[in-house]
Amino acid sequence: MIKSPLTEWFEKAYLDFQYSHGRSALDVFADHLGISRGYLSQILNGYKKNIAKKTAILISQRLNDYSLLDLLGYSRPKEIAVPFSSLPPEFVELLKTIDLEIEKTLRERHQQQVVDEPQGEEGEGHNSVTEIPYFSLR
Repeated sequence: MIKSPLTEWFEKAYLDFQYSHGRSALDVFADHLGISRGYLSQILNGYKKNIAKKTAILISQRLNDYSLLDLLGYSRPKEIAVPFSSLPPEFVELLKTIDLEIEKTLRERHQQQVVDEPQGEEGEGHNSVTEIPYFSLR
């Protein structure tokens, strides 16, 4: 029986997964991909020739391998999420430090803006705002 390109792609992905995570059962790999073991078995046994774009993106993100989208003829997302777990630990620490510095700077700027804002007609200023828009890597 000739294997479909999709089956071959998943077989290679499973072998790569085992290489980096140690020998693993198929259900562990399916769980890592965010799909059921039965669904993965259908792909590996050639019963599934295509998968939905949403599922393909999820799998690509989990494996950090977007060649699956190319294989299926789907366009790659404009923004590709990179999981922190795939980054070197020293880089993650650097990003956390940067995040803290940005948060500190935004808070300082916000406090300065509150102090500089003019008072309303009845003496009511806009300094009652307590929420500061910022992002966090934590």
